[in-house]
Amino acid sequence: MMEYLRALVLGTSVIASVTDGDTVVTRSGERVRLTGFNTPELHHPHCAREAMLAKAATLRLRAFVRSGAVLHLQPGRCGYGRSCGRLTWQGEDVGDILVREGLAEPFVCAGGRCPAPRDWCS
Repeated sequence: MMEYLRALVLGTSVIASVTDGDTVVTRSGERVRLTGFNTPELHHPHCAREAMLAKAATLRLRAFVRSGAVLHLQPGRCGYGRSCGRLTWQGEDVGDILVREGLAEPFVCAGGRCPAPRDWCS
């Protein structure tokens, strides 16, 4: 309960679950796409390597959530009608950490266009 109140005071949302390496669901049921990075596809991987990396990214994101990461919602919508947000852990963007660990790629959309996703199989 204290975590939830702290999140409300900070203007953030509390995460209920992790969908994959770059998407979470808040306690209110809102799906949030984390911005600035992209992880391998968990639900429809193109190869065994992508499946392994996707699972690792998802588990790593869950670990950040369990250890007190804070979700900051952003205005607007991301792909597939999801809300947009940033997740920080000890003041650092979780996406930057996942990129450094090889579990994500930088992924910044601008002007309504997004870069082509990385081929995690090669």
